[in-house]
Parts: sequence; C-alpha cells; structure tokens
Amino acid sequence: GNRSQAALAIGLAVFMAHVVLIPIDGCSINPTRSFGPALVAQIRYGQTPFQDMWIFWLGPLAGAALAVASYKVQEFLQKIVRGVTLRACYAEFVAMALFVVIGCGSAMGIDGTRDGNDTSALPGWVLMVSLAFGFSIAALAYASGHHSGGHINCAVTFGLVLFGECGLAQGIANFVAQMLGSIFGAAILCLMYPKDSDHTGGLGSNGVGDGFEWHNALVGEIVGTFLLMTVVLQTACHPKSDGNRSQAALAIGLAVFMAHVVLIPIDGCSINPTRSFGPALVAQIRYGQTPFQDMWIFWLGPLAGAAL
Repeated sequence: GNRSQAALAIGLAVFMAHVVLIPIDGCSINPTRSFGPALVAQIRYGQTPFQDMWIFWLGPLAGAALAVASYKVQEFLQKIVRGVTLRACYAEFVAMALFVVIGCGSAMGIDGTRDGNDTSALPGWVLMVSLAFGFSIAALAYASGHHSGGHINCAVTFGLVLFGECGLAQGIANFVAQMLGSIFGAAILCLMYPKDSDHTGGLGSNGVGDGFEWHNALVGEIVGTFLLMTVVLQTACHPKSDGNRSQAALAIGLAVFMAHVVLIPIDGCSINPTRSFGPALVAQIRYGQTPFQDMWIFWLGPLAGAAL
C-alpha cells in the first residue's frame, strides 16, 4: 500500500544519514560514491585520500549486512505471546534506536549557539535539527508501520491505546521496546561522538532553555504533542482518510518537524517521553550530569497532549 512512497522514504534515510555523518567523516554510506572522487582527486591533486577508504567500505557493507539480518529477525518474530506481537516490539525497538541516533545526533555534531552574550540558537541549526527529527519519523514510520503501526513514541502509543487502535498488552510491550531502543540509540551515539565533539554537552537531552520557565515548556509540550496526535488520528486512523493513508507517515513527520521548529528554543522539543529518557540516562552516566530535573515535563506534557 505504501510502495509508491518507497523512493521518498529511501531519500529521507539518505538525507538523515548525511545530516548526522557529514561533521564526522563527510558521510559515505556508499563505497562506490567514495571511491571515484578519491581516485580522481589523487590523480588531479596528488593527494592520498585512500588512507581512510577502508572505513567507507567496511562500514557501509557491515551496515547493509546488519540491516538484512534485522529484516530476517522480523520474519522469525511472527509469534504472538498473550496478545503481544513480538515483531511489533522489535520494530519499535529498532525504529526508536535509529530515531535517537538521527535526531539527537544531528544536534550533537554542529554547534548551534551564537557568539557573545546571545544565548539563542542559530536559526539554521534549529531548522536542520527540526528537519532531521521530522524526516526521521516519516521514514521510520514508512519502514515500521506495517509491523507495529510506527508509533516510535510512547505518547502516541498511549493515545492509540486510549483511542482503541492498540491493545493494552501490546501498548505496554511497545513502551518497553521503545524505552530499550532509546537507551540503545543513546549508547550508539557515545560510540559515534567523543565527549569533546558533543556540542550539546548531553547527547541532545531535553531541558528548559535559558529565559524560559517550566510552565512555558509544559504548555509547549502539551500543544506540540496535541498537534502530533491529532495528525496521527486524522491521517492514519480515521476511516475517511483511507484514500490518503499512504501519505500519513509524511504528514506525521511534518507535524514532528513543526513542533520542533517551535519548541527547540524553549526546551529542545521532546513531544516524546521515550526519546527524552534514553539520552538523559546515558548522559548522566557518561557526563555525570543531572538532566532529569526537568524530566517530569517531558512525560506529563506529551502524555497530556496525546490524551487531549
């Protein structure tokens, strides 16, 4: 049903990888794309760009093999245990881990602060990170929707349980999978970014920004999640939207993008408690920080917004 959107989802995946990896290594994810320019540059400029070439072959080939292995695992997870579909749980785990890697990784790789006394974020950085979060949800929803519904957010899972689109047992199982995926994704970021290269100083953890109060962030999280849940229900669940159902993942991704454009200056934008929990937990272990002082906002706000 969504096959016509496959090229869009694949293109979004390439975009997301480049947003995260360009600051690290220029982003290959394609050995042949790396080889040609390196060879011609060596001939033209006399450079020796091949010293790191093994990375741009081993990494992408290993990543592709792992993706195939992950796909095969889903084929074996057909079993339903006490009303819980294991394949859906696995899809939520993988999607949440990738969401944290892409979204938080896009914020970590580039310094988004201004020079001097101005503590506001650079508009270009806010736009880039917002696009990364929004497009990643769109692509991952296309990739996991046929397995789990593509929740990738415990607030969305909560809303769908209340609405009757997701059973209680499956909702709890999805929540556990999402939490584990968030922690795993944050751990992967520790392997990708040395401490000194993390420009957020906390794996992209959420926190109330300078000049804002807790109630500003709470209202923002409620409204942002209300927007997201409304789009989910109207595009992916309402029977009259069936004709446009293949566009639901894109609409949901755009809703996430819009929420981030508004909320990043306020609190980094959560609208997703599980996305907030993993980076905060791993950042506390890695940096010794205490990013949990505002965590209640990023649970109460999204859950209330989804319920509303």
